[in-house]
Amino acid sequence: EPVLQRGWVAYAVSRLGGVERSHNEQWIARGLEHAERALASHPNNADALELSATLRYRRYLLNLAGSPTEADELFHRAERDFRASIAANGGARASAQNSLSHLLINKGELAEAKLNALQAYATDPFLENVNLTLWRIFTASWGLQDGVEAARYCTEGNRRFPDDYRFSQCRLMLLALPGMQEGLADAWRVLDEFTEESPPQVREVNRRRGMMYISIALARAGMADSAKSVIYAARTGADIDPLRDLAQLESITWSVLGNTKEAVRQLEVYLSANPQALHGLRTDAQRHDLPWYHQPLLDEPEFRALVGLR
Repeated sequence: EPVLQRGWVAYAVSRLGGVERSHNEQWIARGLEHAERALASHPNNADALELSATLRYRRYLLNLAGSPTEADELFHRAERDFRASIAANGGARASAQNSLSHLLINKGELAEAKLNALQAYATDPFLENVNLTLWRIFTASWGLQDGVEAARYCTEGNRRFPDDYRFSQCRLMLLALPGMQEGLADAWRVLDEFTEESPPQVREVNRRRGMMYISIALARAGMADSAKSVIYAARTGADIDPLRDLAQLESITWSVLGNTKEAVRQLEVYLSANPQALHGLRTDAQRHDLPWYHQPLLDEPEFRALVGLR
């Protein structure tokens, strides 16, 4: 138990550093040492397996792997250990199912991701980080283009966690879904709430993230010039957005506007900072199973060249 607690403390300390590389490398490595010690003596311990999975997945998300091969190994080992942790706990372990749902969203397995999040919520609706469980259900529903379910869990999150910035963000994300632009007039007020509620270390990037969702909604509403103006105002450098998430969101707006070349160019920016995401994008394209927001790119030569398809 002390070894496991040291591992979880190391994970918590790693998160205090935001996305700063050396800080995370140091504390994730410490946490993994404790996880491996615990697994060496108790290989089927649900908590040890979840600790191992959580740290490896964080290392993957922060692009700390030394090579694409190592990134794949981190991802697959994290998925394996999350599933083993759930199985070792009798098939129901809310915290591990919560995290597994996030991993599956990144894998493009949205239906299974939502199912795991729903099971986590049913198992423990008062889990310490149940706000993230609700966020996973919303995110998976949004990715499945299910506006009704997405709105339901956005509302539930707002009801239970009115000060959690994620549940202001979800209101902006809803505007980006087809047919959900009726709340556009209120978008800038919601953006101010989202910005004010965000932690200081991510406040500026979140403000710009919210602007990108508004740009998608404007594009959906046929307001192309306004959408472009918001995009240009939201752009920033790697000092504020080191993982280049804004470029991925910008690619959605350009895709909605029909400018597939610029959409692909922004995806290139995103993948340059997240090379570990290329494999999943290529797999989705091969299966003709791209997310709804990138479906218009599927047959574009520039996109197919980017992901390595003929």
